[in-house]
Amino acid sequence: MARNWTEAQKRAIDSRNGTVLVSAAAGSGKTAVLVERVIQRITDTQNPVNVEDLLVVTFTKAAAAEMKERIAKRLSELIREQPRNQFLKRQKMYLFNAQISTMDSFCGKLVKENFEKAGIAPDYGMLSDVEHDLLKREVLSEVLEKLYSRPESETEDFLKLFSNGRSDYSLTESILSLYDFAMASQNPLQWVENTFSDYFEDLPIHKTGCGKYCLERLKELILYVQLKAEDIIDDAPENSNLKGAIINDLAPVQSELGAILKLIDESPEKWDEIMTHICSLKFGRFPSIPKEEKDCYYEDIKGRRDGIKKYFSVMSSIFVCTEAEYQSDMEYLRPIMMLLKDIVVDFITLLQQKKQESNTYYFSDILHFALKILVNFNDDGTYTKTQLSNELSDSFAEILIDEFQDTNEAQDTLFTVISKDNSNKFMVGDVKQSIYRFRQAMPEIFMGYKDSFPEFLGDNYPATINLDKNFRSRSGILEGINFIFDYIMTRKLCSVDYKNGEQLRFGGNYDESQGADVCVHIVESDNSRGSDLVAEARHIGNEIRRLVSSGTLVGKKGEERPIKYSDICILMRAIKDKAEVVARELENMNIPVHFTKQGGFFDSREVVTVISMLKIIDNPVQDVPLASVMLSPLFPFTEDDLAKYRCDNRKGNFYNVVKSHYDSDKKVKDFMDLLSLLRTLSVTMDIGSLIRRIFEETSYDSIVGAMDNGEKRILNLELLISYAENYEANGGSGLSGFIRYLDKIRKNNKDLESANEISENDDVVRIMSIHKSKGLEFPVVFVANCASSIGGNDKNKVRVNRKAGIATPRYFPDLHKDFPTLQSNTVKLFEKQEEVAE
Repeated sequence: MARNWTEAQKRAIDSRNGTVLVSAAAGSGKTAVLVERVIQRITDTQNPVNVEDLLVVTFTKAAAAEMKERIAKRLSELIREQPRNQFLKRQKMYLFNAQISTMDSFCGKLVKENFEKAGIAPDYGMLSDVEHDLLKREVLSEVLEKLYSRPESETEDFLKLFSNGRSDYSLTESILSLYDFAMASQNPLQWVENTFSDYFEDLPIHKTGCGKYCLERLKELILYVQLKAEDIIDDAPENSNLKGAIINDLAPVQSELGAILKLIDESPEKWDEIMTHICSLKFGRFPSIPKEEKDCYYEDIKGRRDGIKKYFSVMSSIFVCTEAEYQSDMEYLRPIMMLLKDIVVDFITLLQQKKQESNTYYFSDILHFALKILVNFNDDGTYTKTQLSNELSDSFAEILIDEFQDTNEAQDTLFTVISKDNSNKFMVGDVKQSIYRFRQAMPEIFMGYKDSFPEFLGDNYPATINLDKNFRSRSGILEGINFIFDYIMTRKLCSVDYKNGEQLRFGGNYDESQGADVCVHIVESDNSRGSDLVAEARHIGNEIRRLVSSGTLVGKKGEERPIKYSDICILMRAIKDKAEVVARELENMNIPVHFTKQGGFFDSREVVTVISMLKIIDNPVQDVPLASVMLSPLFPFTEDDLAKYRCDNRKGNFYNVVKSHYDSDKKVKDFMDLLSLLRTLSVTMDIGSLIRRIFEETSYDSIVGAMDNGEKRILNLELLISYAENYEANGGSGLSGFIRYLDKIRKNNKDLESANEISENDDVVRIMSIHKSKGLEFPVVFVANCASSIGGNDKNKVRVNRKAGIATPRYFPDLHKDFPTLQSNTVKLFEKQEEVAE
């Protein structure tokens, strides 16, 4: 059956002669549009293309698989309608090899096919997130050891700033953060050079990027305060003492603010004078008026007038130093930043060298190998395309990119160089759904294209097409969303002018709601029964009970059914240490609930037992792992048995003590015989096979399967085998190396993901983070813990922002204290704004 496409969807599907950016709102059918566009390109009667000539890049493997499946289904439908069409049949056959994949998969294929140009061996292995993190920290330790061996005169100020004498945690995390920023750029080492360049320029404060931003920010605040002051005066009752009093009160402040604005516009070089004016801003005592006139107007006016005061402290907090202090800070920081830059460059270089030696790489490395194959970078940041790049450009009829708002600079550069001079790209995304800043996503790239492309009018390219109709949600949901975001999602705050072209429009097929689609519940806790989150969880639980017990209907028109627990999701910005609180309260109310714990693998009893077993197979003279294994369900020993063995011989290691009972105790004999067998097998057997042999000899997998949550425990054991196999596949060094690898993970406060035994069909309420829920759909959603503040405690001394640059505080040895610099203050303001926007 032919689908009824909207006019905007038709334009997105049918546009042909140039690059198009599709701004696709949530629930607007972007995947369906992408699939239909591919089908229409293949079946175009005038200019058909082979499916192999299209490059479709998706965000996840699941999305790529879904797209292939949808295209295959549409081709099958067309073949049934045109059974003699050989071209369609060939396209379905070619679909298996079509380049519909993730960015990582595309880059991996490109690098393997051109490994000699990339300068690597074709049989390279891939590092997992945990393995990559361990390698980075290992290499960073080497780099820092060289730093610590330098003469004290070269490193004294540097170490006083970055080290507290007990730990170099701040320095380590700062360098790792800089590495992540660098790898998201098109040329990592060039990015490092450019980022530190501000510290090697001698400019007056008002001409620096930070100085300009501070003056601009101050101007915005002054204009806002002036506007609020005028509103207060206008709202004061006419012909009253209050009107005259508030005018006399605000007039001096208005005059002073006007003088500061004039200085900013006409004499920005008078930084110190502006700073003096800002720091001297203050209100006098609020004027008194006759008691009989103190009505509701008086309290309102006084409260709003006092509210302006807080902006004075915000203004003064922007100016943290005078011109002379700024120059002094720069002189102090220059050698420190030079040394930090050298350390970051050494780290990136040595890390890459270690990866080449082991022939194992991370996804970002493969992306940069792909760029190395496609472009030659110049010293000024420009590049020229290689012959292979030109050949690839000619081979792709079109490049279709999904979730483009989460692209970084390196990825965007790759898309650009393999396109036909940027004239055959079809980019789909929604900047309002960009929530991966922590992964170095750069939504400003999407907005840059959108701002420079005009609206599509039929035959103008490049162009932007807006898909603003939402087919997923009820009209009440969309109205509620629009009401909120009309006020808070502005161009200045979020780079999005929500009122102009970004609002969601209803396109679904739902019956009229019986009640409100959006409800705001304000839950107050008296703290006598627990925390605010506990009170929220109980309230949510009561609402879930009400929905389920009343048989609330969900679903589109004609498909309504009573609600189930699995139709309900509880969302939070972050679930760490919070989801468990909510889940516990719901379980106490007999509501089935599930959330995926972050990590927890090493704390699971079944995994601890097997790891302890591997440790004593590698080296049995370890008292704690040995006792742990003997008391586990693997063997029939009791605490009394172990106490008796130790009492018989209080000296020596416990292994020899137990072994001394070999002839007199059958349990010991059986245990020692098995241990001896496994130790012999471990010499020639891979670790995964060794673990399976342990299960065969002890039936441990059957034992844990009979425990509570047995299915999940068995999955955890399978995961352990998988981790062991991946370790060896990436050049691991046997059992001893695997044990050291696991110990390093724990030492660095890392964990491996534990198994998830819940399937999509299980009837449970799910608790998820907003990041994990992206792309999913639930009839009922509770957004919990909304009162939590934005932003955490960042302990890194180095702050980095792509717009504001890099900054650190300044350390004063006499005071043993850090103080913010103009740069660190500015970067912090940028970071806060971006976090609030996201």
